Amino acid sequence: MNRLQNYWVEQAKWWTSRSLEWWAVHLTAVYIGGAITIMGAKFDELILLKLNEIGDLSAGIFGPVAFLWLVLGYVQQGRELKLSSEALQLQAKELKHSVDQQKEMVGIAGRQLQVELDKILFEREQRHSALLPKFKLSAVVPSASSNLNVSMTLKNLGGLPEDVEVLLVGQVVNKYLAMEDGSSNLVKFGLPRSDGVYEFCIKYKYGEGAARADNYSMKVNVSTSAGAIAQIAFIPSNEP
Repeated sequence: MNRLQNYWVEQAKWWTSRSLEWWAVHLTAVYIGGAITIMGAKFDELILLKLNEIGDLSAGIFGPVAFLWLVLGYVQQGRELKLSSEALQLQAKELKHSVDQQKEMVGIAGRQLQVELDKILFEREQRHSALLPKFKLSAVVPSASSNLNVSMTLKNLGGLPEDVEVLLVGQVVNKYLAMEDGSSNLVKFGLPRSDGVYEFCIKYKYGEGAARADNYSMKVNVSTSAGAIAQIAFIPSNEP
């Protein structure tokens, strides 16, 4: 019983799995075969028909078949349009996915380029910083009369400066051909015996001949200096 039931289930699945075109072809074949069989049986009557009657008979026989295939054509066209629409939607999704991937790749490349650029700029800044001299300034006033006799120590703790000029209020008070790392020089000059702020500048060349000027405000404090003739401080006044 189960085998018989399974057989009919398989048969039902097979028949229902046939496409619309398959059914149309087979129904058309059966229909035309039946029509030919009937016309063969009525052949004696058929040859007696007039031409217009034969035309009406042909239209009556083949009209349903033509209508069936016309409907099938519309169904097939609609199916193809649906498949075409689905294909276009799939292409659009693939194109969008490709564009997103390209954007992501461009973003990754941009970030990598920015990292490389930052690295290059950092290394350049490091090289530039290594070439720059780093001056340390200190001053004392060991003696004074009507003026302050200032002894300033200029020490370099960085790169090699050349053609060094020490200027006080725009006037050159000392020059040096070069100052190696760790070297120091003594600069002496006189100042009025009063509080004041003076422009102090160190001009030099470094690296491949680049010119630079380090500017300071030199503050002199006489009135409130405790235990000393005067106190002098050098304050960087601006970036070169």
